[in-house]
Amino acid sequence: MSATEIGARNPAWPSRRNDATVIASRAGQSVWSPALNPSHTKVVYVSASPIQIGAFNGAGHIVIADITGHHRHTITTGNEDSDPVWSPRGNEIAFIRDGSIWLMSPNGRHQLRISAAISAVHSISWAPNGNQIAADSGDPGRIAIIDLRTNSFRWLTPPGKAQDDPSWSPDGRFLVYTQLGANALFISNLIGVAHQLTVCNGHCSEDIEPTWSPDGGTIAFVRNTGGTQQIYVVPSSGGPVREVTHGSVQHALPRW
Repeated sequence: MSATEIGARNPAWPSRRNDATVIASRAGQSVWSPALNPSHTKVVYVSASPIQIGAFNGAGHIVIADITGHHRHTITTGNEDSDPVWSPRGNEIAFIRDGSIWLMSPNGRHQLRISAAISAVHSISWAPNGNQIAADSGDPGRIAIIDLRTNSFRWLTPPGKAQDDPSWSPDGRFLVYTQLGANALFISNLIGVAHQLTVCNGHCSEDIEPTWSPDGGTIAFVRNTGGTQQIYVVPSSGGPVREVTHGSVQHALPRW
């Protein structure tokens, strides 16, 4: 991994149009895993050296900034935090530290580890109701739903399928995630009945990192085609996929 930036793009733009830069990495640093707050005024992300982020699955310091890129503040230190996500009200941030889920205020204070009996967490998504967090846990990964009110969890998906990257639908009724093996996206309701959304074959090697649009009609994701990663969109009801980004620059971790 080399120097990176956080870019913005309207899905309606032609794929060959350049991104608008929101956060450019500073000398010796890379930026990773951005997430916008509900009012789209702040962005939280991970920053660290390219070697650190590449070697430790995206872990580094967590930084918060205005959507303009101004007023950057490092809110965690130690190079051990990853995958920050905002609560639906924007008053908390969940993140991963050493395989566990933690919560904190947007200023980095009041850090609290969620002690539900789940470990080896790789990615998380906060439910629209604010009371649950979906996570993929273990090796191979499996999707769990954590209830923040009772500090308990239940498995959504069966073992042995290697699921990753959960994302809630805006109405809270479904989760989209990556399933390895099929290397495609699947959608599940909350009792675990799932169907395949994308098909990845031929020049496509994997569909990963899905995220639901605010209106629920579209899912953005990353498609790896022979070592080149670009962002695509697909209707959440199913249908043809459309490429949003293009070229030699790698794109990852889309967020609406």
